[in-house]
This record gives sequence, structure tokens and C-alpha cells, in this order.
Amino acid sequence: MESTGFDKNYLLYNIIDSSKKTSYAASFGVDSISEALVEEYADCLKKFNRISVREYSGAKIVKDLTGKVASIVLDPTFLLTKDEWSELVAKRHIEYEYVLIYQLAYSEKLIAFAKYLAQKHCLKIVTINGNPRQIVRGRYIMTAGPTDWVGLFLNAKYIVTNSFHGVAFSLNFNKDFYVELLSDKFGVNTRITNILEIFSMENRIIRSPIYDMTDNSIDYNAANEKLEQLRDDSYAYLKDILMS
Repeated sequence: MESTGFDKNYLLYNIIDSSKKTSYAASFGVDSISEALVEEYADCLKKFNRISVREYSGAKIVKDLTGKVASIVLDPTFLLTKDEWSELVAKRHIEYEYVLIYQLAYSEKLIAFAKYLAQKHCLKIVTINGNPRQIVRGRYIMTAGPTDWVGLFLNAKYIVTNSFHGVAFSLNFNKDFYVELLSDKFGVNTRITNILEIFSMENRIIRSPIYDMTDNSIDYNAANEKLEQLRDDSYAYLKDILMS
């Protein structure tokens, strides 16, 4: 929200009937609200009938500002299973195995890690929305549509990302992935660290020395059980608010 310049339209400020104000999987993107905006946030949030967020930190913010208990639900992309997403994506158009790079912001460290990973496992590199500054031999895909984008994640051998949704689709598709945290100015780290915490995947964060973690495959048994439970809870929340 703060990244939008605190546009109150995102908080349904002009909707007078509070019974119509319900959020699903809202995200503050930060751990705390700046002092200058605390009162305005509190005023807007208190007028919501029901609030759900996708992060534990978001639930704490809501509680501190309003006294309301916010429900924790999944990002909407998790509401479809891997099989359901598979039915929607475009036919696979890359026949070789690859490391997929998906960046919210350009990172030399992330590129270096992906290059090492690809070399170690004898894989090629595919990068979505490749930046000309990326010095990497691989396939650059600049115009992936929605089904192409999802298909690139679905068919990747490994995923290297610094994006929340890069992590979300990696988790949903049970991929071996690695994530780099960006500087705080991008306002995405809270989303990423919270989703990693929920699924006990904190060890997927790229740390120095960066090459010590490239042999760690993910056992998804516990994570899938957690995802199924949270998906059921999220659907139950949606049904509840639609029926009330």
C-alpha cells in the first residue's frame, strides 16, 4: 500500500457501507506502518467488515491498528493446484531442461548463482524479461503471455528468483528453487520471508558463500500437506464471506 503513495482507493475509502468491505489476501509489503500514516490506516481498516491478509506480519499490523483479528489466507495463485494450472498453460515450447531466471529487479549475484547452478548440472538458462545488462548465455524471453509465463515455471528444472510470485509458483509446482532477498526499497522481502516461513523453506534464501547450497533438493511432503490445509482454509474463508 505504501508503494502506491497511500492511495485510499485501494482501501475502499469511498465505500460508505462497511458490510461491503472485505479483503482477501491483502499485503502491506512491509513489517510496520510509518508513523505518519498510522492514524489514516487505522481509520480506513476499522471500517472493513472482514480482513484477510497473506502474511503473519500483516495480521499483526491489522491487530495493532484496529484490534481486529485478520485471517491468514493464501495468495490467490495458490488456489489452483499444480494440475489445474497445468490444464491452462501453453504447450511446452522448450524441449531441453533449463534453469529459469525470473527477476523483479536485476541482480548480479542472482545471475552468478544461476550460471553456476546451470553449469554444475549441465543445464541451459532461460530468463523471462531478460535485461540487456544480464551477461549470461541463455534464452531471453521478452514477450511471455500469461500461459507461457506459467508454463516456463511448470517445466523448469530449477528456478532462481527474487520475486514473491516467483517463489509462490515454485512452491505450488514443487520446484527446486532459490530466492534472493532484495534491498528494502523494493518492499517485497516481507512477502517472501513470510511465505518461506509458512512452508519452512527459509533455507532456500541465497546466502554467502552462494555455491554451498546448490545440492539441496526439496522434500515437498510436509509443504504439500500444509498447502492443502491452507488452501482448504482459504476456500472456506471465501465461501463464508460470499454467503454472509
